Amino acid sequence: MINARFSFVNLRETSFSHSRLNNVKFSDSSLAYASFNSTELDGTDFGNTNMIGVEFSNIDLCTTILTEIQLQQIVFTNSILPNSSICGQEKTTSTPSMITISTTEELSTSQSTPTALCPAANTLNSKEALTITFGSGATQYSSATQYSSATPAAFGFTTTYQQIFNGLNGIVNNGQFAFVTTVSPVASSWHQDTVDHTPNDDTTTTHGYMMFVNAKETPDDVFRMTINNLCIGSRYEFSVYLANIAKKGTNLTPPNIKFEVQTATTPNTLLGTVATGDIPAYATLAWSNYGMSFIAMTSSVILSMISNASGGGGNDLIVDDITLRVCSPTANAICNP
Repeated sequence: MINARFSFVNLRETSFSHSRLNNVKFSDSSLAYASFNSTELDGTDFGNTNMIGVEFSNIDLCTTILTEIQLQQIVFTNSILPNSSICGQEKTTSTPSMITISTTEELSTSQSTPTALCPAANTLNSKEALTITFGSGATQYSSATQYSSATPAAFGFTTTYQQIFNGLNGIVNNGQFAFVTTVSPVASSWHQDTVDHTPNDDTTTTHGYMMFVNAKETPDDVFRMTINNLCIGSRYEFSVYLANIAKKGTNLTPPNIKFEVQTATTPNTLLGTVATGDIPAYATLAWSNYGMSFIAMTSSVILSMISNASGGGGNDLIVDDITLRVCSPTANAICNP
């Protein structure tokens, strides 16, 4: 639902990043006229009920939600008016290429944010485009046995971290990761013998793997993955379960993860970003669900999780159950190319 006022606007049916804006709504019927494909449309004809579907070309708006499409770095064409006020800042152009937009409550996104997790009712039984649980195996995490032999490539993602398969004395050092079945008992500050998050993943003979990360002091990709064949215009939720393995009271640097989603094609438009903030340490280890939602503006996107903490003393976390799902109980998660 578009929630902005347009005045004397020419909406041309031209291409905008392969993304069609459907159900565009004129929110104020008192505004004089607008034209669509050179046909003048009386604002009263649209009022608060009638809808049009258009494609925009060259749009300039701040990040906001328009018909649940997040627009970035866009400029309107063929407007009569030369100036526009966007996100509270006056914008002036040398040629009449902008529209005038009211930037009070009409552009408010307080009721819908591009980075919040979707309501539980929308993801319950929804279809998944991606699920990574890291599998399961009989190998326990210890200095005497090997960790999972699977690599990130087996799950379709990359990382800038070094994978280890049998750390010295069970230690995963700074800048390293491993797929493990339980946290090593070597450090008294860690929650030892912690198991993974995936439900029903542990039995008497097998144990589920999780990704144990000793995060770097500088921002780097913990997880980066390109996913294809998304349904353009659909809202998705990119989420993961994370836990700080430090015990409460150890005063170690808490991990902090930043989520980013961008289009896979150049110029890799950012569709949204959000950070977890400091992931707290608890007396008993607790898994928490973190992530963000976004609108698929293209069929291929890049999903990233980036270390967002500065310290090396601590900054240790475990990762499990990475999921990309559509935010609807009925919509498809994958569309054929």
